Amino acid sequence: KFKDFEVLSGWTKLSIIKPQKKSNSYRIVEIDATLFLEVSTQKPEITFLTDLNNFNLVKNYTWYCHKNKNDNTYYIWTNDKNQNYKHLQLHRMICPEWKMIDHVNRCGLDNHESNLRETTHQENMLN
Repeated sequence: KFKDFEVLSGWTKLSIIKPQKKSNSYRIVEIDATLFLEVSTQKPEITFLTDLNNFNLVKNYTWYCHKNKNDNTYYIWTNDKNQNYKHLQLHRMICPEWKMIDHVNRCGLDNHESNLRETTHQENMLN
């Protein structure tokens, strides 16, 4: 869970076009005078952060979390039915032009843009 934030709205279900599709909930939170979107995954106890301007990106998908066995870090992903249900990671959808992406604070649940940076494999291995 994230610490030191103020909840500014209650949980709201993301509206998904197809009713049979699982949906996630979201709420607006404030951290250091900046507003973010906190979104639930299909594991309700696991949530992730992203910028408010990514709302149109996250609202159209069902979000899941995956725990990396190597470093105990969670990452957020979805399936894209338009790409034969390919797994897509949220941070790659936010910064598609970057070959490798690093979460500055090492938290894969924290996907606000100032926490993402382009990196090389060698630099990323230093974390």
